[in-house]
Amino acid sequence: MKSVSFITLGCKINQYETEQLAKELSSDGYKVLSSNDKSDVCIINTCTVTSTADQKSRQMIRRMRRKNRDAFIIVTGCYATTDYEKIKEMEEVDMVVKNESKEAIPSIIKERFPVKGDVLRRLPSFHTRYFMKVEDGCDRMCTFCKIPFARGRQIKSKDITTVKEEISHAVNEGFKEVVLCGVNIGRYGADMKDTSLVKLIDKSSQIKGLQRLRMSSIDVNDVNGRLVDTIISNEKFCHHLHLSIQSGDDMILQKMGRRYGHEEILSLVQKLRESDPLFSFSVDIIVGFPGETEEMFFHTVNLIKKILPTRVHIFRYSPRVRTAASRWEDDCPAIEKRKRMEYLKEVKDELARKYAERHIGRTDEVLVEKNANGESTGLNRYYVPTVIDSSIPRNTMVKCRIVGLKDNTNVLKGKIERC
Repeated sequence: MKSVSFITLGCKINQYETEQLAKELSSDGYKVLSSNDKSDVCIINTCTVTSTADQKSRQMIRRMRRKNRDAFIIVTGCYATTDYEKIKEMEEVDMVVKNESKEAIPSIIKERFPVKGDVLRRLPSFHTRYFMKVEDGCDRMCTFCKIPFARGRQIKSKDITTVKEEISHAVNEGFKEVVLCGVNIGRYGADMKDTSLVKLIDKSSQIKGLQRLRMSSIDVNDVNGRLVDTIISNEKFCHHLHLSIQSGDDMILQKMGRRYGHEEILSLVQKLRESDPLFSFSVDIIVGFPGETEEMFFHTVNLIKKILPTRVHIFRYSPRVRTAASRWEDDCPAIEKRKRMEYLKEVKDELARKYAERHIGRTDEVLVEKNANGESTGLNRYYVPTVIDSSIPRNTMVKCRIVGLKDNTNVLKGKIERC
């Protein structure tokens, strides 16, 4: 049996697309392996959100060639799309496939590496949550962002009927939680008549057997009143949002091309926490954007302290080709960017612990993702990592009482509630 392995870098969209490729190839009789195993074909799904992501993509390509010398290596994803010629020139690469042709990869493999024998009919997955891609493309053109060049500048939404069919199939395969994903998910339905993210959430949550619903990162200005009401009232929608706020300084936000200020961010947080004081947030932050002074940076720090997020994804600014900001002076020295990043890391760890402490004494449901050494770990509905003092099968939803924090981190310690 011919084998295929996958390495996925970057966002949930890439994860979804990898799993769809794995699903199709598995159905056609190929053995899907982990990235640690040698395979006939190795598919590397790349990211280009930062220069560090570009570097990691190149490193991964070289690493996989060293580990898997005889494999046919296909590189796809956003970095392969924006820097096609650069990737094509790498001696470790056999083929480069841009995002717009990614769906053709199974056909390419079937032509070059035909299989014989029994066909496996299963849905391979590397997660306990099912990532459901509902939208592609971004028409916002923020001044720092290269993604519209990798994913296209047109919004491409998947119709609700198709989404429901795929989610139903995933639930029937055993998934209990679904994450709605999009490059710019807040714009879902902008290219369709009488379709919106609110309607998508309402319809998806009606699927029998689905227990939890989340969505990927969203811009603050896309979370309108109707969406807030839906998030609050929908029993299946988890009380967590990932907000790509990027900065807490209004002048920097304006230079970035964002369509909100710090007051809009705080207003949204307040609205959702009025409905549920434990409502959780994770955020994206860029440090060292052109023109960001130390004072502006601390505007961001102060905003984050008010949000009290569970996670902060921190990126040091790096100029991305073809973006507006790449034409400006990158005036924040590298050493200062690193200093701000390290400071923010310390702040975020303290804030995550403070937020996690609010859960102590509560009872919540945890979806188990893995177990080892007599313990199980998973996420609660607030997207807070939880370790349970029992060995529980993966993909099990279990009720536990939160008794403390593990090793003074933001990881909750839970004990099983037994009848």
